[in-house]
Amino acid sequence: MLARPYHLKRKDDIPGLLKRGKLGMNRLLVARFRRNEVEKHHRFSVLVSTNIATQAVDRNRVRRRIYSLLRKHYDRVPSLPIFDVVILPKKSILTASFKDIEAALLSLIPSLR
Repeated sequence: MLARPYHLKRKDDIPGLLKRGKLGMNRLLVARFRRNEVEKHHRFSVLVSTNIATQAVDRNRVRRRIYSLLRKHYDRVPSLPIFDVVILPKKSILTASFKDIEAALLSLIPSLR
């Protein structure tokens, strides 16, 4: 799991980010991101809708996989500027392998510029 300070958790931050954030997407993931001038590090949130998986077990598995990959590859995220990022998985992520999810996440990192 990603450490708590790196989680985007304020309820009023996420809707604004979803509406006005820049968009990056690929076959498995959609990312909305926006610069954050206040924080000292990037903050991430993973939102898995019930439209993706109806069972909580599956939604939590997807969320845990993405957070573990974020922790593993956090050093690849550019240090400046600081971003808030919301990751929205697509339904195809349920059948994707861990390596496919990792490749999809790594392909989104260059869009954070």
